[in-house]
Amino acid sequence: MGKIASLVLYLSVFCLSSALFGYGVYRKNKVMKWAGIIPPLLLASLRYGVGTDYGTYESLFNQFSRGSLADYLQDSSSAEPGFYILVQISNFLTGDSVPMFAIAAALSLIFFHLGLNRYNIKHPALVYFLYLMVLFPMTLNLVRQGIAVSIVFYALSFFIERDFKKYLVFMIIAGLFHISAFILLPVYLLNRLTKTKYKNVYLTFLPKLVTVAGCILIFIPFFSSLVMQMPAFSKYGMYTVNAGEGTNYTLLLQIVILISGTILIRRLINDSNRKLYTAIIIFATLEVVFGTIGYSSTFIKRIGLYFSIFGFMLFVESMSMFRNRGGKILLSCFIIGYGVAYFTIAYYALGQSDLFPYKLIVRGLSI
Repeated sequence: MGKIASLVLYLSVFCLSSALFGYGVYRKNKVMKWAGIIPPLLLASLRYGVGTDYGTYESLFNQFSRGSLADYLQDSSSAEPGFYILVQISNFLTGDSVPMFAIAAALSLIFFHLGLNRYNIKHPALVYFLYLMVLFPMTLNLVRQGIAVSIVFYALSFFIERDFKKYLVFMIIAGLFHISAFILLPVYLLNRLTKTKYKNVYLTFLPKLVTVAGCILIFIPFFSSLVMQMPAFSKYGMYTVNAGEGTNYTLLLQIVILISGTILIRRLINDSNRKLYTAIIIFATLEVVFGTIGYSSTFIKRIGLYFSIFGFMLFVESMSMFRNRGGKILLSCFIIGYGVAYFTIAYYALGQSDLFPYKLIVRGLSI
């Protein structure tokens, strides 16, 4: 399949999925909402050689499927337990890696879907569309972390409810697929920032948030150095070698989205949504913070992936300030255009994650 045909395929699949999800939201039809995950699931499940680390995951499958549990325990640093279980399930079902990639994609989509349902936002379909255009393509490369990102997204919904037990459980589950998720456990302490007695929540919230963000910027590099010395994290040391690879070319855009979204959404905050919106601002800020540190460490930049959807969520929610239908339609078109442009530039033109050309695997043969 040629690159142009592959681009049309990707965009068609993501738009169809978003349309099904959006129709389900509009009609309050759960079946249609869940049907929306089928097109990208098939796309991810039936691919062959698509994704920078596709070959690496094939090698891990061959290693774990042929070796015993004792062999894995002796070299468990090569992959987390959750992924090892996926390999064993895939090997049991078909003896090849196709179910492994399918289950991984299903977990990423399902947990993101579950998380999106828990955030009481007004425009979930647009957020889902941006997820498909910006983040989901990364999961075709960062398979294990893609699962962890969606589970963390779901876990952070319990941050808003201040349900630490469920937050902890799902953070641990996320860590079983990518150990970097464990680093985010202390994030729960930031829910204290959402508490305020003032009618104008920004009066106390923003100064505290800026202070916390500054402290993270100062201390995270030192903390990262300590973490890299631990055996479980040592394999990620290669991500800190080349500073150039950690350069975040979208950081400026993230900052613009954070600032503009925070300003616009200010008028929409009330007692019923205060915890939700302040939490979204916190997570969007963490994305910028980790993205900034990511200039010197790609590993830390990848930690920022866990918060990467919240900047978009903040901006999409801020469109609620437009009361007239025309303004909402215009902004919706802008968001859709942004998603298409981002995918086309980042993944097609710049070749990030090696998604092109798309190859379909059928009975072991690639087309």
